[in-house]
Amino acid sequence: MAKTTKNKEDKALEKKDSKSVQEGLKTSKKTDSNTKVAKKTTSVKVSSKKVKKTENKVSKKGTQSKTSASSSASTKVVKSKTTKASAELKEQKLSDTYAIVKKGNSQFFLEQGALLEIPRINVPEGKEYKFEEVLLASVKNELKVGTPVINGAYVKVFVIKQLKGEKQRGFKYKAKSRYRKTWGYRTPKTRIRVIEIKA
Repeated sequence: MAKTTKNKEDKALEKKDSKSVQEGLKTSKKTDSNTKVAKKTTSVKVSSKKVKKTENKVSKKGTQSKTSASSSASTKVVKSKTTKASAELKEQKLSDTYAIVKKGNSQFFLEQGALLEIPRINVPEGKEYKFEEVLLASVKNELKVGTPVINGAYVKVFVIKQLKGEKQRGFKYKAKSRYRKTWGYRTPKTRIRVIEIKA
């Protein structure tokens, strides 16, 4: 009987030990999960602190950007005034006196006093020439459009020089037949100065 009671007591002790071990494991798991949760909450707190810091930085930058925006706005106003002035000058140049004339298959935009090069016209150097096919003309801000030509309108130009344009090169080649041919040309041009536009 004494042996059986000892065995029972031993078994009971073993059960208690196993229960305590299992409870210890459960508590350790709980503590692990608690530490994980604690870590997560601390990371959330840290991230929220970072967000607050960035918000503060953004708000500071916002005030700085507002001040810089106001200064840049003032510079933009100055720039826009200068650009408006230059645009007005350009408009004045265009709106004063100009014409579009036709010569052969080409049309030219001629402005009062302009110097330009056009394809060759057969007029000796130092002579004047009249373009009589005027399609559009603006004289003293009065715009006239031809149908297709303005009657009685002309553009008088002074021929400064007869010259040639840049050299253009070409090359022909046929394989296995010893055929090679180089060719080139320079486009003849006339340099003119616009003297008078009448419409």
